[in-house]
Amino acid sequence: MRGTSFLVLAALGLGGCGREPDLGPPVTIAARDAANPTVAVDGRSGRVYVSWVQMAPDSSWDVFLAAADSGAEFGPPVRVNDRPGEVMVARENPPQVLVGADGVVYVGWVSARTADDAPHADVSLRLARSTDGGGTFSPAASLDADPAVPSLANMYFDLATAPGGAVYASWLDLHYYTDSVAARALGRVSESIPVPEHRVDLVVARTTDDGAGVAAAAVLDTSSCICCRTALAVAPDGAVHALWRHVFPGDVRDFQAARSADGAVSFTPPARVHEDGWVLRGCPDIGPDIAVDARGAVHAAWYTGVPGRVGLWYATSADGGQTFDAPVALLPTGHVSPSQVKLAAAGGTVWGAWEDRRRPPTRVIFGRPGTGSTTQVGTGEFPGIAAAGRVVVVTWMEAGAVRARRAELPAAD
Repeated sequence: MRGTSFLVLAALGLGGCGREPDLGPPVTIAARDAANPTVAVDGRSGRVYVSWVQMAPDSSWDVFLAAADSGAEFGPPVRVNDRPGEVMVARENPPQVLVGADGVVYVGWVSARTADDAPHADVSLRLARSTDGGGTFSPAASLDADPAVPSLANMYFDLATAPGGAVYASWLDLHYYTDSVAARALGRVSESIPVPEHRVDLVVARTTDDGAGVAAAAVLDTSSCICCRTALAVAPDGAVHALWRHVFPGDVRDFQAARSADGAVSFTPPARVHEDGWVLRGCPDIGPDIAVDARGAVHAAWYTGVPGRVGLWYATSADGGQTFDAPVALLPTGHVSPSQVKLAAAGGTVWGAWEDRRRPPTRVIFGRPGTGSTTQVGTGEFPGIAAAGRVVVVTWMEAGAVRARRAELPAAD
């Protein structure tokens, strides 16, 4: 599974406008039986980290990570999860990798260990850290905002790091739903007794210094869409921004944003990003993404299936996420299947990678959202993107392989 050389920087040239980077050739990081890659870049060194899930011979799944310095090949993959085969695999639950301000590497994933006859769920968000550039990882810890609850059902998560080194996590707490459904299935709750199976909490937490616990947490919403991943970003001033799909009355499933200025202790009242008005009596299984640039502008991207607006959209906010400008389409509207979109900020510029599913095969697109300037990265799905310093990297999966392309960015603006 060792990758091809990542020696592309010397061959890169910038586009005609002086701002559009030319991506280097595709690099294969995992050749087969892999899925759901994500990527992070250390802005100080340019070192690139890619995480993904890999199928084991017994058909269970593990999280792996590979790293590459500037001008070097990706090193051998390292298994991150200390409990073999525990990883839950789903498009909305990919492993997440990020690099802290101090160079510590964090990888998170969702673990599913619930026994068939268990009265409570044991589906947890696990986090491991590496202090040697991804060579080895600490034993993982389960993050839980309320240890008094005898159940873990935390998933659909995101991770973000602050300039001062703090690490934040967002997730959906589904234990109300999973425990009530499991209890009914086991005959432990009468059908005549009401249970809060439709309650879904959005939690945003600041982890402890070693990433092994929760230092502060806030519940932003109790009516979140049950299977859409959440999104998290931290501004240069340390403010934490969350984005998620809320279920409004009448099964309307649109996105809301909120901001914390006190380290996830409290958040502003949620603000609706745009009134799409998508009515759906079920979860669409497609979450958003959010980024904050060096100027503090908030950038949001998402999919909606509302008739007349079906597709991927992008909007910005100049007031810290309280209001958003009118959204622009990332693809021409029409019939577009639920599609992934990811954002990454570097300096005052935000870059995006998204799926174009208008016709087969699915294409992975890279560019600056809202400008109309894009490049096809390859064919495949599940794009990831990271940008920091002078480096931007796009990852995707293609027929069971994990691929990546890298470019050098213009000087910071």
